Amino acid sequence: MRVCSFLLCASLIAATSASAQELSTPTPRAANAEPGTSSADSSVIGANVIASGDVALFAGLGWPGFFGELKVGLTSRADIGFRGSVYYGAPLIGFETSTGGAVSVPIRVALRQEQGGLSALLVMTPFAVIGEATLVGGDVRYGDSLGYALGTDLEFRFSGRVRSSTLMFGAASTIGWRRVKDAGQHAPFMTAQLMVGAEARMTDETRLFIEVAGGYALLARDYFGASAIAKVALGVVYLL
Repeated sequence: MRVCSFLLCASLIAATSASAQELSTPTPRAANAEPGTSSADSSVIGANVIASGDVALFAGLGWPGFFGELKVGLTSRADIGFRGSVYYGAPLIGFETSTGGAVSVPIRVALRQEQGGLSALLVMTPFAVIGEATLVGGDVRYGDSLGYALGTDLEFRFSGRVRSSTLMFGAASTIGWRRVKDAGQHAPFMTAQLMVGAEARMTDETRLFIEVAGGYALLARDYFGASAIAKVALGVVYLL
């Protein structure tokens, strides 16, 4: 009887030890598991998307106006933003001073995410712009007329980290259609731009950024006219 009791106790102790060891041992990550982006690696201008479930609020001021955006991490490889902009200069064609606004929805998809190397990102941004005629490249003679434009931005961004900062470069193109109501002007247009930028991490929740872009816009009329374009923005990011 004593031998049976001893063997029963020994079996229970062994089973309890084995169960505790299984619970304390972490489950190994699958070899083909999808890498995620941590909050520390994410960037609003670079090529690493906002981490899944995270939310970022950021705003920028410069030329041709100022903007605010809410960006939400959808998955480990994609995020979406909702941006509102106020303009005092032409955002699409030329350098004319003008007033108006825009709404846009940037959708970012990571092509390559590296913590210590070069990351790559695709950005698709449908937008709508409305304001004075010169805001969308209209003739200054119709500056007080209503002008509007619809289109999509397509961007490829590449970035890498240097200490606590993200350095970015890329290329962008815009394809759209614009109309000046009173002048009867309506035509498709497209742009081609190069961009550079930097985002510096100040604390775990805040970053500062600068972004500069420049290129040319082609406007289809009775002929193809070209106009230089430029954008610059300084801003702050807050991660919720």
